Amino acid sequence: CMSLVESLLRDRRIVAPVATATSNDTQLAPTMPCISLRCFPNAAVGIPLGLGGQAILWKNLQTWPLLKDVAAVCEAIQWVFWVASLSMLVAFIVIYLVKASVHRDVVKKELQHPVRFNFFCGPTIAVSMLAIALPTSLKNPLDLLQAMWTLSFIYQLGAAIIIYRRWLYLSSASEMAAPPYLLSIVTWFLLSVLGTSAQIDSASGLPLRAMCLGVGTFFSLYVYPFILIGIFAGRSEAGSPALFLMIAPPSVAAMALIGLSEGMNAGTEAIFGIVMFMFLLLAMSGPKLLTRPSVLGVYWAYVFPNAALASLAIKIAQKYMSVAADFLAASLSIIAVVAFLLVLGRMTAHIVQVCRGCDRWTDPIVLAIDAANQSPPDSGESRTERTESVGSDGSCGEEGRVAPPGIEMHQRLTRVEEQLAQLPPKPTYSVAQ
Repeated sequence: CMSLVESLLRDRRIVAPVATATSNDTQLAPTMPCISLRCFPNAAVGIPLGLGGQAILWKNLQTWPLLKDVAAVCEAIQWVFWVASLSMLVAFIVIYLVKASVHRDVVKKELQHPVRFNFFCGPTIAVSMLAIALPTSLKNPLDLLQAMWTLSFIYQLGAAIIIYRRWLYLSSASEMAAPPYLLSIVTWFLLSVLGTSAQIDSASGLPLRAMCLGVGTFFSLYVYPFILIGIFAGRSEAGSPALFLMIAPPSVAAMALIGLSEGMNAGTEAIFGIVMFMFLLLAMSGPKLLTRPSVLGVYWAYVFPNAALASLAIKIAQKYMSVAADFLAASLSIIAVVAFLLVLGRMTAHIVQVCRGCDRWTDPIVLAIDAANQSPPDSGESRTERTESVGSDGSCGEEGRVAPPGIEMHQRLTRVEEQLAQLPPKPTYSVAQ
């Protein structure tokens, strides 16, 4: 539609106020290098999360009676993923701290952004996952587990207070909620799972595992309806990686219930049914891996949720020990591993393209900031519209609020219609003429 309108404008000699950069640009900007620290997003924390999810999956595979003959191989693979996740987490923290000291304007926009701010929960998710996936060959890890639980809990408590306050007082969740909102929720369920192995209830004298599960459940009930409504509203595209985040919180919550109930229970099995149906629904929408990634790490949202679902299926299979349960758990485990391999291959292919100078890593927030800074001095109104709204590409506004879906295109079309209305009418001719 915009292509047709812009073509019409060129024919009528009108200059349309189009955006200078979008998240779907495939041409390299001559002023921006292919690899830029400024474009390193906080969403890149998805890489250590994906590796941590694989470490948890392979730890569960060790205890599966079906694979008892290759338990040593599973443990070796688990060690690889655990070390890789830890290394990537440390690398992410170091790189992002350097970015925060050099490019404070971009970090400020990420902090203000109602969706991207949720990715700051990533480090505590990664720490919790590393603690849960701690290899069984380590001796007497109780003190280490309790220390990691305490660190994750303090971080999560501070981040959740800020995030949930924004949901309730500073924004409209019904108009803004997107799947990344669930990152602040899944952490509560991970803390409940980790609290079982860390014996945190007896150490603290409080029912902290159940309390974490309760907080996560309450805010899940609050935000899930808005996320589902947002799919139809256009905030999330069908098949996008972010949608698969919806299967992570209930999968982890079901495993938390196993620890609280000291065994399999009907609640866990009911949640497993919900997650399985949701997984099939999302799979039918067609995951998109061939499109150009908008930011670094965006496709890793396919990895961790699938690993969580497969881990839950393994625990179900351990109880029933039937052919059907084993087949389902094996199928989901294979899907989780294949998803990891596909995402790793897709990211590697894009890195090769970037290194060859054929593509570059971008960030919609950076593109929005640059577009606002490059606006002509006499276009103050257009600059205000760009900086005070948040479009579907993730650009940040001054107040950290998200504009309704399609508002930017609507504004552009309105300006085009106003310019067309100012044109003189075309001359008319009679048949004789």
